[in-house]
Amino acid sequence: MLTKMECRNLQSTFIHLVREIGDIALAMEKRNTEHAKLKITEASALLQYIASIYDLDLDTKIQTLYLHKLQSVTDPVEKDSRCSKVE
Repeated sequence: MLTKMECRNLQSTFIHLVREIGDIALAMEKRNTEHAKLKITEASALLQYIASIYDLDLDTKIQTLYLHKLQSVTDPVEKDSRCSKVE
């Protein structure tokens, strides 16, 4: 069971995570790669922190539970014309 402090930290961290995800979307929309990378890094760190509160080895769980799903996402697919750079 989580302590009151852990619950407060978890709630504020989750809110921060959602804001970072919004910032990732905005950076992607504006095609600002460097800002997107920064926000993805920050969101990943927040997820790691949340996982640590639950004593969860996130990297191991991702590998064991979602390996197949990750492979299907990273398989080569036809290039989506919406993702090409606007010239």
